Amino acid sequence: MFPLGITSATIGICEGVLAAGIEYQRSRVGAAGTAIKDDPYVLHALGEAASEIDAARQQLLANVDRIWDLVDAGKEVDFETRATSRRNQVRSAWRAVRAADDIFDRSGGNALRVDNPLQRFWRDAHAGLHHAIHVSSTPYHASAMASLG
Repeated sequence: MFPLGITSATIGICEGVLAAGIEYQRSRVGAAGTAIKDDPYVLHALGEAASEIDAARQQLLANVDRIWDLVDAGKEVDFETRATSRRNQVRSAWRAVRAADDIFDRSGGNALRVDNPLQRFWRDAHAGLHHAIHVSSTPYHASAMASLG
């Protein structure tokens, strides 16, 4: 349960990156004088990031649902299910933060200003990702071992 709290908070923070990024880009004008809302590369990055953050949330919720259903039915949550769930949990955090990075990468230098909420969300997302429960090596290893028997 503990890792679930950290991962869900991290994904929620990435949803904050997305919201702040969209708000920031809404009236932003690039160095060449073009409105960012007319820049197809930024629009693509925002669309893809929104999809990835949503996929991360859905993957995490599917994990919770799967384990809840097993426990509610009185069944044991076996090692393979636990290993797969941890793998997916870790991956969902990395997926969401990488999407947040794509948003931040398209936001220019002013995104780093202390008065810009985007930088705080971005830093907090990385703090969540760098918690020990999001180190991928052990969950990925355990999941692969469980798949191979």
